[in-house]
Amino acid sequence: MESRRQTKKLMEVCRMRKTPVIIFINKMDREGKESFDLLDELEQSLDIKVCPLTWPIGMGDRFQGVYNIHQKGLNLFSANKTKIAEDVYRSRRHSC
Repeated sequence: MESRRQTKKLMEVCRMRKTPVIIFINKMDREGKESFDLLDELEQSLDIKVCPLTWPIGMGDRFQGVYNIHQKGLNLFSANKTKIAEDVYRSRRHSC
């Protein structure tokens, strides 16, 4: 696939220039690959180490939002999944 070849080429340029890379995985409200499988595929195909900033809660019809690992809180989505219905955050006093 042409887009994959271009992505690999772009990753080579970023690696050469030591440019940080952020990868977004969208459409978690649809059925697809499991999160761990997606991360493994990214690491293997792009020769990178990944560190998720958020983690999906459910997938497809069961998708309810994401856990924000960095902020230690939940972003729960409304039924139509187009906006955040509720932010639930843990107190920062207990952070590591």
